[in-house]
Amino acid sequence: MKLLHSTSHILSKTIILLLLILQLISGASVSVTAQTDFALDYNVLNAEHAIGLSQRLEPIPPHQFEIFSLNMPQLDNREKNILLYLPSEYGKGSTAYPVIYVNETKESLIEYDPMLESWVLNRPLFDFYTKDFSNEVIIVALQNKTNKFWDEYSPWVKEDMYYWVDPYEGNRVEGGEGDAYLDFVVQTLKPIIDSRYRTHPDQANTGIAGAGMGGLISLYAGLTRSEIFSQVAASSPAIWFAENGGPWLSKNRLLSLIETSSVPQSVSFSIEIPSEDRTVNQNFYPVIKDSYGSKISYPQAYLEGTQSFVKSLVTGGLPAANFSGSLSYPGEWTDWLAEASDRETRVTFMMYFPLIMTPPPKPPQITSVPATTFVTGHNNEFTITATGFPAPKITKSATPIDGQLKFFDYSNGTATLEFNNPPIDTVGVYPIKITADNGIDPPAIQYFELRIARPDGLACPTNDSCILNFDMSMTPFLERTRRIWVYLPPNYNTSGLDYQVIYLLDAQHIFGDQADVPLDYPWDWEFDETLDDLFLRSGKGTIAVGVELDADYPWDEYTPWDNNNMDNWMSSPTTLQGEGDNFLHFIVYELKSIVDASYRTLPDRDHTAIGGGSRCGLFSIYAGLRESRNFSKVMAMSPAVWMAEDGPEQPLFYPYWLTTNQLSVWFNTYQAPTNVFHYLYVGTNESGAGGYPKVLKTNGDLLTWSTAYREGADKVKQKYEADGVPYYYRIKLGGTHYPGVWRDYVEEALTKFGFY
Repeated sequence: MKLLHSTSHILSKTIILLLLILQLISGASVSVTAQTDFALDYNVLNAEHAIGLSQRLEPIPPHQFEIFSLNMPQLDNREKNILLYLPSEYGKGSTAYPVIYVNETKESLIEYDPMLESWVLNRPLFDFYTKDFSNEVIIVALQNKTNKFWDEYSPWVKEDMYYWVDPYEGNRVEGGEGDAYLDFVVQTLKPIIDSRYRTHPDQANTGIAGAGMGGLISLYAGLTRSEIFSQVAASSPAIWFAENGGPWLSKNRLLSLIETSSVPQSVSFSIEIPSEDRTVNQNFYPVIKDSYGSKISYPQAYLEGTQSFVKSLVTGGLPAANFSGSLSYPGEWTDWLAEASDRETRVTFMMYFPLIMTPPPKPPQITSVPATTFVTGHNNEFTITATGFPAPKITKSATPIDGQLKFFDYSNGTATLEFNNPPIDTVGVYPIKITADNGIDPPAIQYFELRIARPDGLACPTNDSCILNFDMSMTPFLERTRRIWVYLPPNYNTSGLDYQVIYLLDAQHIFGDQADVPLDYPWDWEFDETLDDLFLRSGKGTIAVGVELDADYPWDEYTPWDNNNMDNWMSSPTTLQGEGDNFLHFIVYELKSIVDASYRTLPDRDHTAIGGGSRCGLFSIYAGLRESRNFSKVMAMSPAVWMAEDGPEQPLFYPYWLTTNQLSVWFNTYQAPTNVFHYLYVGTNESGAGGYPKVLKTNGDLLTWSTAYREGADKVKQKYEADGVPYYYRIKLGGTHYPGVWRDYVEEALTKFGFY
């Protein structure tokens, strides 16, 4: 165990808050001199924050807070920060208290507020989590500031994440560590808490709680660890994560667990769905339909998922009295059950149980395309999808390469064809009859063509453009694997030409649907569509190589520098460990070599570019500075220069903007190469994470995202001018921070490169 931090300075911040309250009441301007010896006008900085604080967050007195870290032996000794909130009188007596274990996510119960120099409590969540305990409790919160919560908070592996969340939020496949995580809580953490603190360790005095994914693992713990936990509190539990394909709620693994297990009788469940998660909005995600073919929304998913969970448990024998809702509506679920049972007509009943009822049978239909191309020397995979109710079983006819071609049916309307490293002697076209059958006539039949091609031969199935993909190890530079997507231009098969190449970061948003990522405006660059259009108008083609973003490493790979104050820019992560040099070496020494050997490229630097937006824009700038031997052109859209901020960790106050920026330090130390052309774009209305940044300009004003992006780009432009670097700087009035905006300037950038 390692002691990490203790907080202080509450008195000074209390005085500031009192001054703010006086200011808000009287309208007077209050200026406070902070400990860092500059005059800070809290009239601008703190007014909005103070109002929000009074409604939602409150400082935790230092004597009620502790933090330490533990290694998790059940999860490869991964380190976990443990935050403790102690009862107000804990230090004054010998009373023992109940304990609630809280699974933290981005919606945190306890978080650090640098403005108040204090750890703060999310009061609405706290009141909800503790409402079923008559006395004060000890809160043990397990901090989770990275995307590891997808893995830790689900016992099931979910393979269709891109139909639920944007690639910035998660990888294609997430989950599967939930049981190991709960073993850590029960076998490692709980004994330490019970030995170090005055607790009532019995089941009746032990609860578990969380929001979102933290709510899902809490529900699962109540079902599978009922001998440990008697109270479960879940806010907007992510029951959707337990979906296993097919129409919404038709194959949910949490509901299946209830149906196949004995329902614990000694556990009470409190489940709330806050108003912000009930707003009926039809955002692009999730890209999921119910059994009637209607797209669902997240508010629908939260509500109907909870209704299905409650209904399943009551059907399994749990008394309805074991359920409660929010503080404002504690009887929501019992009232809902009672009202539903009183309905006499099917139509009215469906209003309350729209997805619990068995949907009408529906014959199968194969929805995936009838052809794909696998490439020799790569790991290839194709997903076959089919609809229908019940979910159809998918089969295929025999082929001459069945000993090497792998086929997997997942019994949920999906199946995969896989062929790792096809040998040269398998090159050819293989007709396959695919059948989807669920017992409802007629079965669906598709005549599918599997084409296996050499990468230097007929790589595309037709003379149109195509996008191929393969998985590639990043060892020895980074111990992970990454999927690579390669766009080949029209006429690639027959032209015999060699092509200029641009390397692009974040392939999911670069290619969208063509990279098996369903996207809508403004999230899709539509890069392949732009290259197709340029070919039609010019007759000239470009190969584009996209490297997928890994949501487990969303920041570290895109800068070579550490950032100790990332929590001043967004809620997670708290720090950034720069892996940019290793990532750049992978692209230059491994990926580029594979691409140049596999496809007809012009490998010299004069015909090789690199580009991306935001964090990938910063990385592209750095690649152009460091690897001018390989890249002669850089496309940087809205580069996130702020990621290069440095300086010691400042947990007690806001850092200053651009005073310790490591890109600036590089600029001041080295001459930028003058043989690399840079295309630089920035909009005047750039945005970022809501509520951030928590960073100050040198004059004491609070920095805005639009200022950060504009001044960061200006800093780069000034260096180019000073060093004589050729560049083009595009400033877009009203331009925002989306791929849908950047794509409008791809043609201009490629034209400035001399590619067209």
